[in-house]
Amino acid sequence: MSAGGLTFYAALAMTKAQQNSSLPTDSGVYRRNQDGAWTRCGPKIHIISGATADARDPGSVYFACGNGLLRVRRDGAEWRMLTGWRISDAFALGFDAAEARRFYLATAGGVWRSDDAGESWREASAGLGSRFAPTLATDRTRAGRAIVGTEDGLFLTGDGAASWTRLRGPAAPVWRVRQSAADPALWLAATQGAGVWRSRDGGTSWTACADLPAGGHFYDVALDPRDPTRMAAGGWETGAWLSSDGGASWRDVSGGLPARRVFTVTFDPEGAGRLWASVFEEGVFQRENDGTTWQAAGLAGAYVYEMAALPRSF
Repeated sequence: MSAGGLTFYAALAMTKAQQNSSLPTDSGVYRRNQDGAWTRCGPKIHIISGATADARDPGSVYFACGNGLLRVRRDGAEWRMLTGWRISDAFALGFDAAEARRFYLATAGGVWRSDDAGESWREASAGLGSRFAPTLATDRTRAGRAIVGTEDGLFLTGDGAASWTRLRGPAAPVWRVRQSAADPALWLAATQGAGVWRSRDGGTSWTACADLPAGGHFYDVALDPRDPTRMAAGGWETGAWLSSDGGASWRDVSGGLPARRVFTVTFDPEGAGRLWASVFEEGVFQRENDGTTWQAAGLAGAYVYEMAALPRSF
């Protein structure tokens, strides 16, 4: 499935068919084709937590994975690990708004910064309460600005990760933080045990979203790239939730899913309002904007860590 040069990719950790082995027999990156079938791309990779691309470098796609940061180029002919032995368990990559070659990488061992497009790295964790950082997002409108989620809350940098300042927000592990593509002042964060939090001032101040399960475990949030009033959240045993008023109210849209163990949610930039969700060991599902049920969309039995619409480079 592709439009405007975008293709849907899914990063699998495993499927129900995974053999008890140290080698990932069925894990890696899968591309969704025009006919709805999924095709494995590249090597077998055990855990991929983040997939992203920079519009300033349309020939490259990046995957944050268990071994570090992986870059794909030349229509899939080149798969290269950009990090060495000091950096592992990478979760999310962000690109600086002004410095095209400046990258920020969130990992289980802190935040790392590169000023040469990933050729070399230095740790940039000063001020973080915990170095375990499962999510990071750069502000696409302000140079040197990014928000990272750690196991004890949200932190902000405005100086290119030279220092981090704790934000007033959830005092809980943050698994995902995202900035709206339609409204750069709108941000969402998914937490473990503290629900979903929203910022409407560019990530400076945060408030908990109402109408969601109290103390719910949420692993992902999504913002419709076409409509800033539409957003989604998904989590473990909390299911899938949808808001059509900018996060002021939410409704449970889990009906039709095989289980409430939702790991990822994302809006489809190709179909207006179409929502995708992955369910633990059940595969991926899609729901139309005006629909009331989910349709199975392949990868049956898979544990999908991440879904993303990226420029098709392989």
